[in-house]
Amino acid sequence: MGSKKSTTTTTHDVSQDVEDASRQAVNLGTKIASRPYQAYTGERYAPMSANEKAGINLAASSAGGPQQYLDRAGAELSGIKKFPDSDITAYMNPHTDAAMQPALRNLEAASGRASRAATAGSGPGSSSGNLLQQSAVQKNLMQGISDTTAQGRSQAFQQAQQTWGQDQDRHMRAAAAWRDTAGDIQKMNSQQIKDLMFTGNAARVAQQANKDFDYQQFTENRDWDVHNLGPLLDSLKVPHDETTKTVTKKKSGFGQILGAVATVAGIAFAPVTGGASLAVGGAVAKAAGG
Repeated sequence: MGSKKSTTTTTHDVSQDVEDASRQAVNLGTKIASRPYQAYTGERYAPMSANEKAGINLAASSAGGPQQYLDRAGAELSGIKKFPDSDITAYMNPHTDAAMQPALRNLEAASGRASRAATAGSGPGSSSGNLLQQSAVQKNLMQGISDTTAQGRSQAFQQAQQTWGQDQDRHMRAAAAWRDTAGDIQKMNSQQIKDLMFTGNAARVAQQANKDFDYQQFTENRDWDVHNLGPLLDSLKVPHDETTKTVTKKKSGFGQILGAVATVAGIAFAPVTGGASLAVGGAVAKAAGG
């Protein structure tokens, strides 16, 4: 007979717990991999708050608010001129001449009385002296009129100059008032905008925290089985008790020859008996090989 041959098979058996855990991990992983995409339907980001919108609207609407007061300040400043460039006649009292009329009439009346007195006091043959007196009276009258007029106009000019100075000061103070008003309005608007944006941001942050919490709850619920799969896989990485079995099967030379003959016979009868002959050949070979 022929020589004997042997076949050695080694198997590693694990515990039932490890086998169950492995099957559970495979099933859970398959479930996770085959599930459809699940979109988040809630709001992810908090919208702009009402106070923030109000602050932005206030900033846009009040941008030109102070400018109108600055324009008025500029108009007041444009009315200020140097004294030589100013029209001083605009500040002159239009009633100056009328105010001097009483003084001028008094001068004329006094001159008339002096002239009559000189005429009454002169005797016959004193015509030359009379003329001299009349001339002196007339000269005094003209000088008085000139002095009175000059004094009146000088006083009117000084008054006009003082009024001009007061007017320039009024322009300066008005310009400063308009400028300060513009600054106050700008500061007030800026503070209101800051308050609205600060409080609005605080409200939006609180709302965003709620939305982040809702999204976190969604992801935790969606990935709950994914988180569970992790510890299960980690547990399978830990070394476990295994049982090793080695099985050796021996075959005689006769058995091998008989098996080969049966196989050939099965092939030879294949056209007639079909798959049945192969089955028979295999059975014979198994019986022979043990």
